[in-house]
Amino acid sequence: YYYALSYNGSATFEEYKVSDQAWNYNADGFDASVGIGEYFQILATKHNVIAFYGAFDGEDVEIYYNILPFGEETDIETVGTLKSGLSVKSYPNPVTDNVNITISTPERTDCTFKLTDISGKEYLCRNFGQTKSVSFQTDMSVLTPGIYILSVETSKGRVIKKIVKK
Repeated sequence: YYYALSYNGSATFEEYKVSDQAWNYNADGFDASVGIGEYFQILATKHNVIAFYGAFDGEDVEIYYNILPFGEETDIETVGTLKSGLSVKSYPNPVTDNVNITISTPERTDCTFKLTDISGKEYLCRNFGQTKSVSFQTDMSVLTPGIYILSVETSKGRVIKKIVKK
């Protein structure tokens, strides 16, 4: 995977490598129906490119990411494994006014919810304490249109979702 960057208003582009090779289901030892490499996303901030990749083997989700300053090449690195069972659902997406969020885990655990923009500016943070399930609605009508990051963290791991505000 590569990203392209222009320093002259899109007249020309330079390529920068994010990964040495595309992911291969069979090379990783998984059945092709499992979903390795289906969740690849590259985001850009003012000074960085952030590459995300998720792999699901039917039981665990591995999240890979790397923050690349513009103009540097490096490989994506593993930052953790999330045990299945932590579920975060959000709808509608894209959203204009209210977004509905449901968080559930197989057992009671501390749960923290954050909503940030892609630069990391925090708009909302809620700690739900020990819980198995929580549903709530968040008003996004006052936020400017753009991409926001919904992050849910528990002792079972973290789930990160992209929410588009129209």
